[in-house]
Amino acid sequence: MDQKEFYKYYLPALAKALESDNNVSDFYIKGPEAFIEASEHKLREIEICLDTASGSNEFLDSVAYYFDAKSHGFNEIDGEKLCAYKERIKVKMLSIKSEYRIK
Repeated sequence: MDQKEFYKYYLPALAKALESDNNVSDFYIKGPEAFIEASEHKLREIEICLDTASGSNEFLDSVAYYFDAKSHGFNEIDGEKLCAYKERIKVKMLSIKSEYRIK
C-alpha cells in the first residue's frame, strides 16, 4: 500500500477519532485505527504500514503520543498543552491532504 492510499483511509479515521477524543471509558480512548472503514485485507495492510512507520514517521508517532497521553489523563506532551498538540496534528493533516490531493 502506498502512502496516498494509506492516508486516504487513515486521515478520515483520525478526524473521527479527534472529534470523539473526549469520550473516555476506563482510560481508553478510541484511536484512529478504531474508525478505519475498510475490508479486512485493507485493514491488515494499514496495520503493516503503521507498524513499519512506527518510530520513523513523525506525524504518525505524534498521533500515537497524543492518544496515549489523552487516555492517561495527561495535560501535556513534552511541555506542550494537549489542545495545542491536537491543533498541530490537525494542521499536519491538512498539509498531508493537500500533498496527496485527498478530499
